[in-house]
Amino acid sequence: MKKTISALALAGTTAVSFPSLAAPLGFWATDGWTQFASEDQTTNFLDPGYGGQNFDAEYLYYKRSGNILSVGLQTGFDVLDGHQKYTDGKHYYTGDLALSFDNHVTSGAGAGSTYEYGIDFGLMTRGFSGKDHGPGSSSTAGLIDMGSGTGIDAAGLYSVSSWSNDIISGHHVSDPFAMDGGSLVASLLSNDAGFDGESFYRTVSFDLTALGIGSELGIDVHWTMSCGNDAIDGHFDEVSVSEPAAMSLLGLGLLGLVRRRKFS
Repeated sequence: MKKTISALALAGTTAVSFPSLAAPLGFWATDGWTQFASEDQTTNFLDPGYGGQNFDAEYLYYKRSGNILSVGLQTGFDVLDGHQKYTDGKHYYTGDLALSFDNHVTSGAGAGSTYEYGIDFGLMTRGFSGKDHGPGSSSTAGLIDMGSGTGIDAAGLYSVSSWSNDIISGHHVSDPFAMDGGSLVASLLSNDAGFDGESFYRTVSFDLTALGIGSELGIDVHWTMSCGNDAIDGHFDEVSVSEPAAMSLLGLGLLGLVRRRKFS
């Protein structure tokens, strides 16, 4: 069962520890991150598929400094190189981080149309139809990209025109999977990944002003892998994005010009 935590409700709560769960990695707390989704599982069944820890989507985090927003993912899936080989010899790949800023996200099949932005980690992407091919394969089967033809796009924040949902049939509750159409909005200010114990993590950051959003933000985040065996969804609310300094100075200059004309 999926669990989403409102970031606004975290203050003053006490976390309950379950030894059988993959615990949040220590740096989330020490580096000032706020958890806004928890979907950790303890059995081989993950919902809607199976695979145990290696396919478990666990936690989502965020933090903000001015207009710089950082989003973090913790999972048992290898998001360090973006590829996981299962015991049956099949290959699975990380999806892109789906983002929405319009407070209008639905779940299930077709939900991809409501995620208007996405973050590409800069890793190879193959859908489920390419499960017979590892990262070193020359096959183009299942490759997903936004025009490169290699399955690899530049890491960055993209405005999305279409999503690929090439995952296991019957797992489309985990949609969307990966961007296959869009345009680069901004490069990432950071794009870090690592492994600690039994979990991997990936953190990214970008400048919110690149989106041109000036109202209060309701931010939805979603992630899954090419089998769709597990997925994680979260939502948090943030205060409005301030104008870039140049725009503020321009506004002051225009105001001064109006006053000068008024009193001349």
